[in-house]
Amino acid sequence: MNSSVNFGSKFVSVLVPVPVGKDETFTYLAPEDVKIGERVRVGFGKREVIGYIVGESSAREGAKSITYRIDSEPVITRDVIELTKYMANELFVPWYRCMEAAVPSGLKLAVKGAKPRFKRVLSIKGSIESAEIKTAGEERALSCIKIIAGHPETFGITDIMRKLEVSRNFVEKLIKKDVLVISEQQIQRNPFSKLDLIKKDVMPDLTQEQKRAVEEIRDADGKIVLVWGVTGSGKTEIYLRAISEVIEKGKGAIVLVPEISLTPQTVDRFRARLGDKIAVLHSSLSSGERLDEWMRLRDGRARVAVGPRSALFAPIDNLGIIVIDEAHEATYKQNETPRYNAIKIAEKRAKFLNIPLVLGTATPTCEQYYKNISAGEPIIELPSRVTACALPNTKIVDMRQELAEGHTSIFSRMLIREIKKALQNREQIILFLNRRGHASFVLCRACGESIKCPRCAVSLTVHLSERRNQKRVPELICHICNHRVAHPSKCPSCGSHLIKAFGAGTEKIEEEVYRIFPSARAIRMDADTTAKKDSHRKILETFIAGEKDILIGTQMIGKGLDLSRVTLVGIIAADSSLHLPDFRAEERTFQQIVQVVGRAGRAEKKGLAIIQTYVPSHPAVAFAAEQNVKKFIEYELKRRKASNMPPFTRLLQWTFESEIEEAAVNGARELSKELQTFPGEILGPAPAPLEKLRGRFRWQVRLVIESNTNIELFSKKLNSISCSKRKDLRVLLDIDPLDLM
Repeated sequence: MNSSVNFGSKFVSVLVPVPVGKDETFTYLAPEDVKIGERVRVGFGKREVIGYIVGESSAREGAKSITYRIDSEPVITRDVIELTKYMANELFVPWYRCMEAAVPSGLKLAVKGAKPRFKRVLSIKGSIESAEIKTAGEERALSCIKIIAGHPETFGITDIMRKLEVSRNFVEKLIKKDVLVISEQQIQRNPFSKLDLIKKDVMPDLTQEQKRAVEEIRDADGKIVLVWGVTGSGKTEIYLRAISEVIEKGKGAIVLVPEISLTPQTVDRFRARLGDKIAVLHSSLSSGERLDEWMRLRDGRARVAVGPRSALFAPIDNLGIIVIDEAHEATYKQNETPRYNAIKIAEKRAKFLNIPLVLGTATPTCEQYYKNISAGEPIIELPSRVTACALPNTKIVDMRQELAEGHTSIFSRMLIREIKKALQNREQIILFLNRRGHASFVLCRACGESIKCPRCAVSLTVHLSERRNQKRVPELICHICNHRVAHPSKCPSCGSHLIKAFGAGTEKIEEEVYRIFPSARAIRMDADTTAKKDSHRKILETFIAGEKDILIGTQMIGKGLDLSRVTLVGIIAADSSLHLPDFRAEERTFQQIVQVVGRAGRAEKKGLAIIQTYVPSHPAVAFAAEQNVKKFIEYELKRRKASNMPPFTRLLQWTFESEIEEAAVNGARELSKELQTFPGEILGPAPAPLEKLRGRFRWQVRLVIESNTNIELFSKKLNSISCSKRKDLRVLLDIDPLDLM
């Protein structure tokens, strides 16, 4: 219960919002029963702020009293407090910002946030016999007593009015007679209330490889266990068994997934096995639902937190294991301040508590693999699928040859043949292209200019999503700032009518499917079709039910889906991300191909994956077609070592942003000069690959340092650099960046 505070009996250390590089904790006087991890209002200077109690403090003369207790119980555990302090030191951001990142928005009651909801419910006052005596001879009153006695603290006044067809006055008289009593009960908002009930699943027999994995995890306290299994190798079942063992010991678990809405099948598996023991935390929930799920974890009513990276901070006492599924995903790195990598922070939380951290993936990153090998941490390989079915066959189609032979369709001749065959056999198909929209860009063939976003240095994408009189009207949209303009009839630069849309997105794929296969039933899954709550789930349920033949989508269709009727996968442009200005581009291309290929043939019938590319011999494509992860990692590690890139080094990246280009350029140049005294190699200053975003010019400087460098040694100088006082310049420091754009 929230309460005002007029006096105190002990001194506590309160974390308050101040700029980085300054003292952030101050001593306040608080009631004896206040706990570490609670939020409080305190006077700070001339204003009142919200602070977090992070510890006890020695007595200090003149200390102010806290003015208001927001919580009656801690909202954050002691180990998470230590974790956020570590983050602040590692990332060079204020500790308070890290603490705020660890608390869900629904708990931030000081702003808007959500509050617990309560319902007024009825129960019998005293014994049932006493109530019956007080209402002897009153049939309706006796019926009311019988119903409420059978369901105490369930029905409110209006519920009873409807059920017995009585007036409010009738119920209120029973309350006045001391027959009934009314009380407040918190309403639990259920994020699954609108979904079908999940049947409790049956535990399958484990393979020998799975048994070995569960045993190794059981004995891996304080270790990082890399579970490296091919698609369909039963990694989820390993997680479930390991978590069940932890729960039996009275402990809790955290399971991170890239994004709940993209992995509904994984969540359903956990719900089916663990029931009410799991709480789901993710952005698609309302603030109220997130608040209630967080409270269930804090109060111990739920013991397993499932969610994206922010679920790592769940307030679970006696945590026994952390599992990170699809551990290769870049979404585990936050791109806003604080720019933390959930995997690295999970390693620290697991080490603090001496519990296992399990990283599961079919395509481990070079950094993950190299780290486990170098540190002697366990790597569990699962080379086979749990069912009798083998991995799908793969065929590479050289699109240069297709073009040379006069075939200009988006779909190769082989892919068209195999789609026809699958449709005839009533099998399902996945077509993958990691680019939404209808066309990639519009180009003037007279002057050579493409139509770009005026606020961002990117070409506008053609979409046909708007409809007028049942006709699809082309529109140009910026995928970064959402700037929209009508498709012009002539070039905005030179006035020529020789403008044309080039490239293809998922809308174009859908259009071509209906043109070539008019009787096919297709459904598209990308950011445009999944904007509404639960839309991912609805699309998947439609496809799984067999109501659609072809699923067309972007990278979201390659994340943890088990679609048993899919026998054919077509990767339309396997090399589309291969040549991005990022040293991880080859690795991400390889991972993407392997993950999507793995959606085929997961039941009785062997699958087939067709990979269309203009660079068939590139190692990222060739090794992915072979599904040879180990060979690719060996190749990639050699390449990284030769180019002095992670995991053999570490990167620090500064991005300077300003509406005035000169300010961004000068800021980057000044930093580059300051870094001359630092050990390491300076890259830049140079324009960022995305040179302008949302009206701000962007320049970058990178510092390459040895992999074993303790970045905290740089702390004082880095703090002074990253806290620029210039109002026209924003400086963003990213430690170990995953996004170089």
